[in-house]
Amino acid sequence: MTGGTTGAVPSHWAGMHRIWSLQGEPLRPPAEAVARMVAAAGPAASGRALALGVTPEFHAAFANVTALDASPGMIATVWPGDTATHRAVAGDWVTDIPALGRFDLCLGDLSLSQLPADRARQVLGAVAGALRPRGRVVLRSVCRPDAPVTEAAIRAHADAPGFNFHGLRLMIALHLAQGAGAEVPVRAIHDSFCRLFPDREDFLRRTGLPPDRMILIDHYATSALSWWVPSRDELLELARGAGLEGRIAPSGDYPFAPDLPLFLCGG
Repeated sequence: MTGGTTGAVPSHWAGMHRIWSLQGEPLRPPAEAVARMVAAAGPAASGRALALGVTPEFHAAFANVTALDASPGMIATVWPGDTATHRAVAGDWVTDIPALGRFDLCLGDLSLSQLPADRARQVLGAVAGALRPRGRVVLRSVCRPDAPVTEAAIRAHADAPGFNFHGLRLMIALHLAQGAGAEVPVRAIHDSFCRLFPDREDFLRRTGLPPDRMILIDHYATSALSWWVPSRDELLELARGAGLEGRIAPSGDYPFAPDLPLFLCGG
């Protein structure tokens, strides 16, 4: 999940590049999810692709990628480097897409999930305007499930054999979205974590999490960013608003994959 709109950069993405190496699956795309995205792109995978953010996993997976990101630090630190067919550009996902030309494919990993709903609508509209005929959109997105994610389930995950700190943060966001609406301030994820696990030393001991990973939750404490955690119907409505035909497909069978489906449009 990398930043691409200038409004969120000062309070969140400006420092994210310093801790990006600590980020992990499923909030970074597993190889299985990337393979599903390549397959969903079809013939467009070999065409010209616009990536919303400098997701490094796209660099090797797609033939021709222009990655658009608002954070110079993310570009310098996270992007594997420019080549004749792969480049990163600093800019805004709404205002700067038109200047980049036309694309066969738009890619994103949790890109719309870091935006307010109205901003996500603007971004998808800009993407739709940049697609060539029969162009495709392939975005992995956070979606809230029908079944409730309870605080008991979040606490239980901390003691589960398959504990995953990145998945735990996702579970907290899903829980908050079910109770307070689709836009979840990441500060609320921090606050909920601190309430659910007030004794950090005990949490680290029980989970075996390296202490340096806690910076990923503390980074949320002063952030102005919100996650957008829509239902599947809300994602499909977003597509219709941009004049695209949308559908939802699985992103794989890895842990938490049902909450991180592929949002597919066009083609």
